This record gives sequence, structure tokens and C-alpha cells, in this order.
Amino acid sequence: FLAGVSLLEHLEVLNLGRNPGVTDAALALAVGGGAGSTATLRSVDVAATAVRSSAVLATLPKLEEYDVSDTRLSVDPEEMARLESAVADNLRHRSRNRRR
Repeated sequence: FLAGVSLLEHLEVLNLGRNPGVTDAALALAVGGGAGSTATLRSVDVAATAVRSSAVLATLPKLEEYDVSDTRLSVDPEEMARLESAVADNLRHRSRNRRR
């Protein structure tokens, strides 16, 4: 899927949207669960894909914006609450770091 993961070391935007072949497994492979080379991701678009869980997105330490519209996950309020909370935490952390 993403053979050249080392090329993604400083990737900040990942757009996988409008691709019905993108599943939870494909997303997990692409972002590495927030660890390693894609820990710099700030924006992820998985709109209109087969993604069902926000668990991987919620682990991204710098995620500030995301698009999960037209996915099955958008109907699960608990999943969305966890993702929104993680993103809010990331934004607060970034704001604190900017003031220093």
C-alpha cells in the first residue's frame, strides 16, 4: 500500500478520501497507528471510504483536522467523541507550545 514509508517521515496531510477501497486496515497501515514515520500528520481525509473506526486517527499525536464524512464511523457517537477529544487535546497542546 505505502511501500516507501520512509518518504512519509514529515507528511502532514494524508488524503485518502473518495476511495471506497480504503478500509480500517489500509488506514492503519498508512498512518502506522500514530507511531514512527507518520507521527507528523496534522490532517487526514478519509471521506467516502470504507473506514469504520476512528481508533487509529485518535492516536495521531498531532492530528488537528479530519474528514470522516460519508463513512460508517460518522454514525457512531462514541467513536466521534473520542476522536474529537483527541483532536481538541492536540490543538490545546499545540497552542501551549506556541506561547512558549
